[in-house]
Amino acid sequence: MMTDTTDDSAMGYEYDDKSVPTALDQQNISNMDDAANQVEVEALHDSAKVKTLRRSKRIQERCAQQMEEKRKQRLQTDAASHRSQYRQQSEEQKQERRRKIASRAKERRKQDDERHERQWKDTSRTKRRREQETDDERLERQAKDAFRQRHRRQHSSSLYGAALQDEFPPESYHGRMDNLCQHCNALHFKDECTSDRQDEFKQCCHYGSVQLPELLPYPDEIKALL
Repeated sequence: MMTDTTDDSAMGYEYDDKSVPTALDQQNISNMDDAANQVEVEALHDSAKVKTLRRSKRIQERCAQQMEEKRKQRLQTDAASHRSQYRQQSEEQKQERRRKIASRAKERRKQDDERHERQWKDTSRTKRRREQETDDERLERQAKDAFRQRHRRQHSSSLYGAALQDEFPPESYHGRMDNLCQHCNALHFKDECTSDRQDEFKQCCHYGSVQLPELLPYPDEIKALL
């Protein structure tokens, strides 16, 4: 049996281990290709998001510009209408309008001054009373305040529990609603009065500082139902 004793180097063939791709090299190349493809996909998504954001921003700017133009047009129309009405008024009507505005402003200032004076008197009276009270009276007052706060919290928690249990809270009656506000003629309960005077209230017109417009008469259809 003959053996092949030919030397590879003698035949001129030289093999380099680095030139022959292995399975590990092929896997690395595949992973690199996948990563490159993923980067390209993410770049496409990012570019699409950027385009969407830019488009939405342009739409918002266009809408804001249109709204601003409409607002300016409305203000110009209102101003022209007011100027036309003002030019059509006679001098006596203008003087009467100015007199009414000045009278309302003067009345509001007077009411504000009276309210501030009442508040200052109440604060001074409370401060003076607390300065004159003894230690026992102060402790008694603090105990009463703590009791009222605790009772208020318990009352609120009981109502909350009743709401969770689908139960009706205890009935509360505050009397007749027959206290009339001297400024806006709104009806109130007696317990709603927080000032010394029984004919001024805060809930309706804030002691007369807010001028409420008069209510229009009911239509005939509503009057027929009353």
